[in-house]
Amino acid sequence: MWALEHGNSRMVELFLEQGGIEPDMVVSGGRTVFSFAAEWGDEDTVKLLLGHGDVDTNSPDCHGQTPLSFAIMRGHEGVMRLLLEHGDVDPNSPDCHGRTPLSFAVVRGHEGVMRLLLGRGDVDPNSSDSSGRTPLSFAVEEGVQSATVLLLECGDANLDSPDRNGRTPLSFAACGGHGGVVRLLLGRRDVDPNSPDNGRIARLSASRCGHHPVLSVLSEYRDPTREPSQMRRPATVRGRATPGRDVADHYRY
Repeated sequence: MWALEHGNSRMVELFLEQGGIEPDMVVSGGRTVFSFAAEWGDEDTVKLLLGHGDVDTNSPDCHGQTPLSFAIMRGHEGVMRLLLEHGDVDPNSPDCHGRTPLSFAVVRGHEGVMRLLLGRGDVDPNSSDSSGRTPLSFAVEEGVQSATVLLLECGDANLDSPDRNGRTPLSFAACGGHGGVVRLLLGRRDVDPNSPDNGRIARLSASRCGHHPVLSVLSEYRDPTREPSQMRRPATVRGRATPGRDVADHYRY
């Protein structure tokens, strides 16, 4: 472990030659020698272990996190490239909570890693964890516009995807008070400004969180070019439609 932690690939090579360690030898917490090398960003050792031939590049620890996940959480783009260039690595491998490498990249704010993953073409931008949270919902909740733009530009992200509590990316952005991100989402024709947020809507959510500037942004949203089926749904009072009013306007603050 000392050789791994200090990036001494020559010593690791000697241990391999002498049979003192194996790439898939479990060290602790279900984690292998290869997993630790990836987390510590030791590119030379990762190359060495990959060349060993019998290494399991997707070996999960006791929490289901793989060497790729650890490299991404630490922001080691070099190691991540090495792993992704290896044909056996699964870029969508979920941990025990359902979070994928892309979700980890978003949560940790590693935009360079996000670009690498989204540029592959085989990474699912809508991967949801056990709570139904997607990479986009994490990005907008933190108000990270650059990460939000990357996910929007990939073209496949579901912008109205609700979590298990019915909260959508728009409601997370509104409740977080992130006006710039709210504008980014509302600028898309496939975002429903009245998507339910656990029985509430984004505007009500922003109001309850005290983000009045975001309320102004939401109230500005009008798109007369939408088809009738895409227009805002009318408010209902005791099951009856209320003509000429938005669902948002039905609530009083």
